[in-house]
Amino acid sequence: MIVRNEEENIGECLEGIKNFVDEVIVVDTGSTDNTKEIAERYSAKVYDYEWNNDFSRARNYSIAQATSEYILILDADESISDPEALKNDIKLNKDCYLIGINNFISGGQSFTHKAIRIIKNNIGLKFINELHEYIDTKSHLNLKIGEGHTKIIHRGYLDEEFSRKNKSERNLKIIKRATKKNPSAYN
Repeated sequence: MIVRNEEENIGECLEGIKNFVDEVIVVDTGSTDNTKEIAERYSAKVYDYEWNNDFSRARNYSIAQATSEYILILDADESISDPEALKNDIKLNKDCYLIGINNFISGGQSFTHKAIRIIKNNIGLKFINELHEYIDTKSHLNLKIGEGHTKIIHRGYLDEEFSRKNKSERNLKIIKRATKKNPSAYN
């Protein structure tokens, strides 16, 4: 995972997966709180990364540090609904897995989407896009994609989280630059 100032969230995230993953990679992009110390309490391998306003580059750096056969991509403000299902899913030996992500928003509402959040390591899968980065599957022929049976619970769109992280200002800067370089419909 990539993090910055996540001391309020990272402990809960890591507590939920600690018995279901072989290693935890935390790439810190400039925390000034206790994020790194909390991660280290969970035996995470913590790496510093100079933030350059590009989520895909930071994610690619994080997956480059992983040594396990599969990589689960999480953020500190996320948790897994059924971590036991993770090990069962990867027994299917797919190259990557779509996972349902339940995004909570303020007012007691949520929306769900799916994204690739489990990838096989060392087969060349990489993230693309500076903001709302995603795994580039089009560059890989015959990619075997599976469906995960757990859900990711994401709290990063709650008003207090969005405001605390100043996401509006951060995201606007990134998307303006990204749209200039690549004026795609996605951007």
